[in-house]
Amino acid sequence: MSGITDSFVAHAQRYPNQLAIACGSQSLTYGELLHRVQQVARVTATYKAQHSTHPDHGFWVGILLSNRVEFLELFLGITMAGGVAMVLNPEWASPQLQSILDRWTPGILVSDSQQLQRIENLSSLKAIALDILPADPSSYENWLDPESASLENQLTVQEDFLELAIDPDSPFYIGFTSGTTGHPKGILRSHASWLNSFAASRIEFDIGPTDQVLVPGSLVHSLSLYTAIEALNMGASLHILPHFTPKAILLSLNQPSITRLVAVPTVLKTVANTAQSLSFSHLKTVIAGGSKLSPALRDQLATVFPQADILEYYGASELSFVSIASSRERIPSESVGRAFHGVTLSVQRDDGSGMAKVGEIGWIGIRSNMLCSGYLEPQPSTGFRIEQGWATVGDRGYLDENGFLYLVGREHDMLISNGINVYPSEIEAVLLQLPEIENAVILGIPDDCRGDLICAIITWNGPKHLTRNTLIHHIRTQIGQAKCPRRFFAVKTLPTTTSGKPLRSHLQAQILQGHLSPQELRT
Repeated sequence: MSGITDSFVAHAQRYPNQLAIACGSQSLTYGELLHRVQQVARVTATYKAQHSTHPDHGFWVGILLSNRVEFLELFLGITMAGGVAMVLNPEWASPQLQSILDRWTPGILVSDSQQLQRIENLSSLKAIALDILPADPSSYENWLDPESASLENQLTVQEDFLELAIDPDSPFYIGFTSGTTGHPKGILRSHASWLNSFAASRIEFDIGPTDQVLVPGSLVHSLSLYTAIEALNMGASLHILPHFTPKAILLSLNQPSITRLVAVPTVLKTVANTAQSLSFSHLKTVIAGGSKLSPALRDQLATVFPQADILEYYGASELSFVSIASSRERIPSESVGRAFHGVTLSVQRDDGSGMAKVGEIGWIGIRSNMLCSGYLEPQPSTGFRIEQGWATVGDRGYLDENGFLYLVGREHDMLISNGINVYPSEIEAVLLQLPEIENAVILGIPDDCRGDLICAIITWNGPKHLTRNTLIHHIRTQIGQAKCPRRFFAVKTLPTTTSGKPLRSHLQAQILQGHLSPQELRT
C-alpha cells in the first residue's frame, strides 16, 4: 500500500478508452485523465523539489475551484507527486478566504481569474488561472506545458512516479470544516486513511468498473470529493455537475447508464420533490451521507428509485465512516445503523467509567484505521481527539440491544432547560417521524427562568400543516413533556451552509431579533 492514485493508474493503463469523468460539456477517458494527471504530477514534483512550504506537512497546492474536470486532475496529480492538495471553498466570504491563505499559505494556488481578484497580495503567491489564454505565463495550460513532452515521454514519467516512494502515513489532502461556528478548521488526511476507507466502502457499497456514479454535490466538500476519488479508484465512470440545479440533476438521472447516486439529504430531497411522478428504475443504489434521512424522505426515495438499495451512513470528516443503515437490512428507521466495516463502535460514559449501558446516552467513540491525522491547529478539548483509546468528535448517542446506533447531538449542541440536558437531534428525530414535516431544527435561546428556551423551526412537506398542540402531543408521548419546545416556527426554507447543514446561529439570531417569519404556529 502506498498512494491513493495507484489503483487509478492501474485501471487507466488497462482500460484507457473507458469514460472516467463527465462534467457538463467536459469529459475525459481514463487514458486522457491519466495523461493530464501525469502532467500535473510532473510540474508539482518540480516545484516541490525546489520549494518548501510546510516542512511538517509537505508541499501544499491550493485548489480554489468549482466543479470541473480540472479539479480532479489537479487533486490526483498533486497526490501522485507526493504533494498535499489544499481544497478551498469558492463560496467563502473574501475575509474568510484571505484569513485562511494568510495563516496557511500554499506553495501554488490554482483558481480562476475572478476568484484570484478577491485575494490581497496576490504577487506573493504562485497563482495559476484556468480561464486565461494559454500563452500567458500564469495560465493553467502554460503551467502544465503540454508540448514539452510526447506521449511516449509521458509514459516514462508515469513509470517514474509509480516508483516514487510515498509514505502511506504522509498527508495528501487538507479539507476544511464548514465553519458554521467560527473559522473553518483544516483537517489533515493521510494516504492510508483513504486507502483503508476505500477498502471498507468496497465491501459496504460494492462499487465496481461497471458502475456510473452521479455525484451532484460540490467537490469542495469531503463527502463529494471522497466519493469522486473512490469511484476513480474503483474504475467506475464518474458524473459531476458544473452547477447543481434540479433540471441538471434530472437530465443526468435520465441517462440509463447511471447506476448510483451519492448525495446529502438536502440534495436528495430536491431530487425527490422535482421528480414528482417520475421514476428512475435503472438506478441500483442511492447513498446518503452528511445527515440523517427522515422516514418521509426515505419513503420518497423508494418511490422515485424503486429498484435501488437505499443506503445511508453516519460519519464525520475527521473519522470517515462510522455506521451504516441499509434498506437491505432490518434496521430501525430512527437509527443510523450498525458499525461500518472495519469500525469498532462504542458509547462511553461521561464520567470516564467505561462503556455506557444499552440505551444510556454518552459520547460516541470509535476505533478504526480510517481516521484523520488531526487539525492544522490544535483544538483545545473540542472536535476530533482520542480519549481513553477511542476517537471522537464529540457526537453523543446510545446503542440499543442489537448494537444499532442512535444520535442525540453533539456535546456543544446540548441545551439545558429547567436543569435537564436536552439534545436537539433527539427532538428533531421525533418531529421527523411525522410525514407532514419535511425538516426540523431545534435550538435554544437564553431564558432567565429556564436557562435555554427550546425552539423548533420546521418546514412542511406539503399543504397539510399541523397545529402546535398536535406537535406537542406527539413529542410528549415519545420523549416526555420536559423536552417539548416552548416555541414553534414554520418557515418555507431553512438557511444552510454550502454543505447543506442548517445555520443554527442564523436562525437563533432571527428569533432573538424578532425577524423570523411567519409567526409562531397557532394552537
